[in-house]
Amino acid sequence: MISLYNATMAHFKAVELESVAKLEILFNKPVGISEHTDFISEIKDTCQKLAEARECMAVLKDVVKQPQEE
Repeated sequence: MISLYNATMAHFKAVELESVAKLEILFNKPVGISEHTDFISEIKDTCQKLAEARECMAVLKDVVKQPQEE
């Protein structure tokens, strides 16, 4: 069970880190984005992904109660 928990948490952590990095680029260095984009939509979509990832990690921590090594 610990492997499944760790893999799932790692997935959501990766989504969180990717979303934060994307938001930093959108707000601080938008010239780093090669294509013309709808910035508002990109920010909203990225915030949604970030919030979902953080919520999922919180739910897992609450429900699983930190698995012990098997």
